[in-house]
Amino acid sequence: MEWLTTSEVALLLGVSDQTVRRMIADDKLPGSRLSDDSWYRVEKTKLIEYAYKRGITLNWGLLQKQ
Repeated sequence: MEWLTTSEVALLLGVSDQTVRRMIADDKLPGSRLSDDSWYRVEKTKLIEYAYKRGITLNWGLLQKQ
């Protein structure tokens, strides 16, 4: 299972990190904390499903340029 940070998800979706955290908090995007004191993470397969259902193309090359 591969997890993405909110910053990585934001880059892929073309939105801000804060927007991704808000989407998770509002249950619009599936995300979870790996421990009680950790930041949110999004499972890669869940992001792919989310994007597919909305017709969003994810450019994975953006993550390699960081």
